[in-house]
Amino acid sequence: RWVCLREGNGRPPFFYLHGDFHGGGVSCLEIARHLDAAQPFYTIAPPGADDDAMPLTIEGMAAAYLAGLRAVQP
Repeated sequence: RWVCLREGNGRPPFFYLHGDFHGGGVSCLEIARHLDAAQPFYTIAPPGADDDAMPLTIEGMAAAYLAGLRAVQP
C-alpha cells in the first residue's frame, strides 16, 4: 500500500521503501522534509505490516512492490 506524503508538481516521484514494522515509517517524514517541497514523495508499508499475507519469496515481495509502484508511476 503506497502512501503519498507529498504530491509535488510533475517531477518524477521519490519512492521510499522502509522496513519499520513498529514505527510505521516515521523516518520517511524526516527524509521528506529534507527534499525540495516540489518533490513528490511516496512510501509503502513493508509486506505483512497491514495484516496482508507476507510473500513467501523475495521475488514475490519484489513483484508486490513493483505492482504498487507501477500503479503510481506507470
